[in-house]
Amino acid sequence: MSPGRAGPSASQSVSPMPAGTNVESSNNIFIEHISRAEQSGDSSTYYQRWLAALEELALKKGLVSVGELGQHAEQLAAEDDHH
Repeated sequence: MSPGRAGPSASQSVSPMPAGTNVESSNNIFIEHISRAEQSGDSSTYYQRWLAALEELALKKGLVSVGELGQHAEQLAAEDDHH
């Protein structure tokens, strides 16, 4: 720390994750989801698998409902002008 700047004491920890977040568990969702897709011969790309794992994580954590996720997917599909 530079002089004059207050920061956490040695007994305090700084974490970018919200309280109660289990990073290892979250990471495992990504690893397991991508591994299942690879083992099953899924033709999706790595990025599609990553996005599907992120959706699964958001659902499991209660950050979004299935209905909300579907609405957002439909909205994005309607706005997609890539050919």
